[in-house]
Amino acid sequence: MLSPSDTAYPILKESPPGRELQELFTPNLSELGFARENTRQPVPRLGLLLLLKSFQKLGYFVRLAEIPPPIALHIAKAVGWNQVPDGLSAYDASTARFRHMALVRSYMGVTPFADAARKLMLRICLASSRVREDLANIVNTAIEELVRQRYELSGFSTLFRAARAARFAINRGYYRQIYQATDALARANIATLFERDSAERRSSWDRLKSEPGQPTVKRIRAFLVHLDWLRKQAASTNPLTGIPAVKLQRFAAEARVLNVARMKELIEEKRKSDCT
Repeated sequence: MLSPSDTAYPILKESPPGRELQELFTPNLSELGFARENTRQPVPRLGLLLLLKSFQKLGYFVRLAEIPPPIALHIAKAVGWNQVPDGLSAYDASTARFRHMALVRSYMGVTPFADAARKLMLRICLASSRVREDLANIVNTAIEELVRQRYELSGFSTLFRAARAARFAINRGYYRQIYQATDALARANIATLFERDSAERRSSWDRLKSEPGQPTVKRIRAFLVHLDWLRKQAASTNPLTGIPAVKLQRFAAEARVLNVARMKELIEEKRKSDCT
């Protein structure tokens, strides 16, 4: 399964270098004023600043318990604490946290991840899946657009599932497109690839996937014969027209590793589009 570190999904480093702490997690005067205006007690004030600075880095909220200790201590020192106070441990379960989340969103000009953001994420994942195959790239495209349109990021698992579902839907559409563009003769030829005559050692499917091997005169001649046989299996028209190259590469790689038994298990449209 894809992990956040495989993508552009922002995460907090467990031990960020001092320069990063200073540049990314030091509250400025405006932020300190924002925290003072919206809290009465020191502990909730620190909690609000921890939410704000972590959100600025991530684009989504984490529990204070998930903020690495060096970051929490750096922000605590910025507001006059020599250590992270024990009283902060109750903040994650407090009503103040949810009120502060709304304040941070307003301060940052960010919209919560809700129906509109979800629809945008799905739309971008579908559009990206038409020309991309790598799930990390699809996730990254969705992240980029959510950030650009000032939406709070969802949890990573939500982005991952959306990208995976979008890619599956788009690829199934391409399988169907290829199948519908394949003529009857080509379909009949494809069907015979998965049958093996009792006198033959291997199926036509195995033969189709044969590689030329080291270039000797004998092997080159044999492969020319093989190419001529391949041309006879092809459709009279090109059913792959309009399918992006990255998708054709994926379909070919997938088909290459499947044996006859596994190919027979596939639904007809997908099996025949893999073979075309």
